[in-house]
Amino acid sequence: MSCADTDRPFFTPAELRLARRLDADFAASDLPWGWDEDRRVFLTNDDFRLRAFAWREAAAALVSRGVEAVLLHSEETLAIAPALFGCWSAGLETLLTGRADREILEEVRRSGLRIALGLDFERFAEPDDAVLRPVEHPTLVDRPEPIDTDRVLLSLWTSGSTGEPKRVPKRLSQFFTECEAIDRTISIESGLAADETALVFATVTHQHIYGLLFRLGWPLLGRGIVTNRRHHFPEMLARAMSEAPSEEADRALPLFLISSPAHLTRFTQPELFADVRDGVALSVSSAGPLPPEGALAAYRAFGATPYEILGSTETGGIAGRRRIVTPEGDVETPDWVPTPGMTVGIEGNAEPKTGDEGLLTLTSAQLEHPTETGADRIRATKVRGGAVLAFMLLGRADRILKVEGKRFSGDAMKRAILEAARLPDGRPLFADARVLVTKREREETAVAAVLAEDALPQVLASGKSAILRDLRRILSESFDAVTLPRRLRLVTAFPVNAQAKVTRDALLALFDETRPEWLTLTDGVADGVRTVRLTAEMRPTLEWFSGHFPDLPILPGVASLELVRRAVETLRGASAEVLSLRNLKFKSPLFPGERVILTLRFTPKEDGDDVAFTWARPPKDAWTALSDLPPNEAQMAYDRLSQSAEITAQGTLRIHFA
Repeated sequence: MSCADTDRPFFTPAELRLARRLDADFAASDLPWGWDEDRRVFLTNDDFRLRAFAWREAAAALVSRGVEAVLLHSEETLAIAPALFGCWSAGLETLLTGRADREILEEVRRSGLRIALGLDFERFAEPDDAVLRPVEHPTLVDRPEPIDTDRVLLSLWTSGSTGEPKRVPKRLSQFFTECEAIDRTISIESGLAADETALVFATVTHQHIYGLLFRLGWPLLGRGIVTNRRHHFPEMLARAMSEAPSEEADRALPLFLISSPAHLTRFTQPELFADVRDGVALSVSSAGPLPPEGALAAYRAFGATPYEILGSTETGGIAGRRRIVTPEGDVETPDWVPTPGMTVGIEGNAEPKTGDEGLLTLTSAQLEHPTETGADRIRATKVRGGAVLAFMLLGRADRILKVEGKRFSGDAMKRAILEAARLPDGRPLFADARVLVTKREREETAVAAVLAEDALPQVLASGKSAILRDLRRILSESFDAVTLPRRLRLVTAFPVNAQAKVTRDALLALFDETRPEWLTLTDGVADGVRTVRLTAEMRPTLEWFSGHFPDLPILPGVASLELVRRAVETLRGASAEVLSLRNLKFKSPLFPGERVILTLRFTPKEDGDDVAFTWARPPKDAWTALSDLPPNEAQMAYDRLSQSAEITAQGTLRIHFA
């Protein structure tokens, strides 16, 4: 199939070359398929066949005993690659998981499959468990039966589209089809000639679909040489690349890197790759959106931006793009273009036009069904003959969150947080919580939580650092480390808009580094005047303190006025415009780390509200006295606290609400 045919959605069975990977004449016997970095030797195709047949013979024996699948995990790609092909050739399904532990094993057992345990899972085997080990002296066959591509012989354990652990089964025709599509893509993106072979390095695991395709499946077409280990850190990767052979059998070996946004954004020392920069022909990024700074870091390290893949475990890769770095160092982001063999459309729109929006539909042989509807909304930016040739992503239609390529259920984390967060006496700490993904230097999980009605005194007395630390510890038992919350904002009520709705934008605003963490102490109306007392810690990271002043940071006076306006906006759920200011007095500056009280008094007027405000600083030890306070005494305690506080600023704003 020529590159001109890359928009054809199906590959014929004859084009799925990996089905005959165990044939003696698939590739020259002395050509390498793997590079053992520890022993510094190439492994030949003869070696691959010998290893694969050893697994094939053992797998066939288990199949004859009624075993349906084998649970496999290994961090060594050179170990698992022949195991997979041996099992597939024997008709034994392989189950791949992101980690090897008893919790995963029990999840798989609950699926009802009759399983065997192999590689890293063998250590959990009980006396009655079937165990898969390669035989010592396998019988080789020059042309075994082709691997059955119509059967489900590969499954991946993933969060899927619900966030709950589940099995994602794939027919090998799906997997092999995508490997063929990748070969077309790599030929275009890297310029790798038909007779060239690349040495493939990676920072990602082969236990998930992305790494399995690019680190293992595609190279075994004879187009790449598999390396054994993944390199988490730039220093490790640079050393491995520099120590790798630059040629094999008098042929140059271009280097490929299979990576992810989580790793590429940390490649901030391009000088590490100075010795190998010219040898890197292609870097690939998937498992999450690559931020512009990640693309720029890769460009500086390797001389070109990565080819980015959009996809999921269920669909595989569906589209790709490559950022452009301008001479000024700016990063431009082009639209997504469907990968070879993939046709993209819009649900319910048989003849999409440029600018049309909706849920994307996918047609390809790499899917479970010939045509599927994805979870993303798109806008078509280039259309031809009813097919979308380029598109923009508008966001996911489901509630699954992703942090640095790791997908997890925000709802599941919310339930876990509400269950885990407790006061010392066991009562709930939170009444509600929302899980979000925010971005500073990199993507982070953030939690906004509403304090339970009687939890405020304890939090004011002891602070929240211990709360976040304990939450991360408990959540680490169920969630990947990269998805654990790094930021926590406590509120006494979620902010709402004029329609009394909690919006995502309002929740994200809680994490604005110009916004203190306001907690409501009291809120009441008397004689038509609403009085609200808020408290907040002037945390040192607030941007208002930056540069004002370098040796003695204080809160600028104009910032204190802006914070009043924003607090009023939040309380009213409407945009607030300051019409006038009067009776303004600044008595004492506010310093980083202080917990202060802001009192607001709303008096209705014809063109808005008069909002009288007072900033006050309670004595430093006043907050700790709240720890043993009975809930029914809290309001009086807050009143006393306010009365004893030192006033630092006060005034009145006339505010119009829109």
